[in-house]
Amino acid sequence: MEKIEFCDMATPLHPNFAKASRLIFLTLLFGVYNLFFGIPSHGMTRTGFVITGLIMLSLIAACAIGIRKGIVWVKYVYIAVAALGIIGTPVIVKNLSADPILGVVNLLQCLVQLWAAVLLLRAKNPQIH
Repeated sequence: MEKIEFCDMATPLHPNFAKASRLIFLTLLFGVYNLFFGIPSHGMTRTGFVITGLIMLSLIAACAIGIRKGIVWVKYVYIAVAALGIIGTPVIVKNLSADPILGVVNLLQCLVQLWAAVLLLRAKNPQIH
């Protein structure tokens, strides 16, 4: 029985997939900063904030790894997660006034995630042909 793989490692990865995965890993650093210094909102407890943050960081890390491996459907999952992050823009604005450093980190995280999504949308195929 032949083993089916998602991406042949001998085939070079499209540059946009590689760049996007690096950018997504960068956003994980911003997310870790946010976990330590973020302020829970919407009546959330600190414990709930940390658990939710860890779940989201795990999901984003899994997406970054999948994109790095060239798994096409993962890019759509990531784009959906990034789109959900845009919904959090009012929280970013609130953070800018309450804690400027955290607000700037959140804004950078949002912008880098959006750029990674744009790179993924521009690459039709994860492999170079």
